[in-house]
Amino acid sequence: MSISWTPFPSRLNFLLTSVSLVCLSTRAFLALVLLSLKNAVHNPLVLQFFFWHLLSPRKLICVDKAKNSPFLQDYIDQRALGDRFCTNYGVDQADKPALEAILQRDIPGEAVDLIVDDASHLYPQTRATLETLFPKLRNEGLYILEDWKALPEEISYATETDKQGPALRQLVHECQALCESRPDIISSVTINQYFAAIKRGPAPTESCRDALEQMRLRS
Repeated sequence: MSISWTPFPSRLNFLLTSVSLVCLSTRAFLALVLLSLKNAVHNPLVLQFFFWHLLSPRKLICVDKAKNSPFLQDYIDQRALGDRFCTNYGVDQADKPALEAILQRDIPGEAVDLIVDDASHLYPQTRATLETLFPKLRNEGLYILEDWKALPEEISYATETDKQGPALRQLVHECQALCESRPDIISSVTINQYFAAIKRGPAPTESCRDALEQMRLRS
């Protein structure tokens, strides 16, 4: 079990370090899931040059609630990357059945190496994503939670109900507590001012799913 605060100087350095830990621990970078594509819609270079060219995953699955990005789609089509660079638009990160269906279609039966959650930054929606996708990580896979310090009242698209709810940092604290009591579920939590990196333990998928459910009931 390990919980630490790491003062990385920038978001890119932190993400690079986290991804390096994943890549160095496995010979085959099986899959990378990015939530969401909002950065790609406005700046597709983030996906093209960092996630695709630098990491060169066997498969990159992207999910976004927003509409599609013609620029990004042209990039994928021109290079015939459709079987490896998978985009899923119009999907809410809180839609558990939709997320399950995406993984079942794109990587049936396979574990995920890395998940980057840069979606709503709202507690209920992000918790739903974590409960659905974290169990799908392989042992020592990473779940990167971006902007974990975001407050609901600072998010422009947050509803009044969202603003009355808990901040995203509560989910990080819950993960830290689970790491202390069940390191077989969450083996470490590493945070800086931008990201929280939550590492999967060796517990079976069902045990992991049950533990996350119990964590929600206790919160």
